Amino acid sequence: MHLVIGTGKVGRPLSEHFHKSNVPALSTTRSGKVPAPLTGVAFDWTDPSTFQNAFTYAEARSDVIQSIFMTPPPVHDMLAALKPFIDVAVEKGVKRFVLLSSTLVPPGPFGHGTVHRYIAGLGVEYVSVRPSWFFSNFIPSLGRTDPVGRTVTSATGSSKTGFVDPRDIADCAYHAMTDQVPLNGSYYVFGPELLSYREVAITLSSVTGKNIG
Repeated sequence: MHLVIGTGKVGRPLSEHFHKSNVPALSTTRSGKVPAPLTGVAFDWTDPSTFQNAFTYAEARSDVIQSIFMTPPPVHDMLAALKPFIDVAVEKGVKRFVLLSSTLVPPGPFGHGTVHRYIAGLGVEYVSVRPSWFFSNFIPSLGRTDPVGRTVTSATGSSKTGFVDPRDIADCAYHAMTDQVPLNGSYYVFGPELLSYREVAITLSSVTGKNIG
């Protein structure tokens, strides 16, 4: 059995990938309620009382948690937030950890890099999935009706990046969790072409019929 922490942009398609592949997996939300037909338990990075839920569920079915996909919470000190649960999982015998990180954050002293570095030093199997910018990050703001919601603001100028679909990240994470041979390193996930924010705005304007600047 595999554990997917979170049902967001990447966690949900990852959980659906497991379901379609008929591979047992658990999803998590703070309440424990997950979209059908997924199976879920309650989990909260800030609540240690929820850390045992997935293991209890697996043990009741004579199963074990083989790998864990981790979407870190939006906090400054990610290692402090993730380490208590990671340590519990290691004690429970989890052999593989997959961390959702970023292309810009190598193993090191800040952000996702602190978690990457910590896991790499534990002697377990691990992968840090490091995508470039998500296309879906445009959706919440561009869905608003006010003019500001139709403006893409960036300090990148004419620089370009490989925007990526979260479903592609989920596919990568699925392989990271299930491949027989562990990577023990980073998966970099890029989109099919490099685009500037101006080019993205033009494309979104064409597709949505809205004037996005």
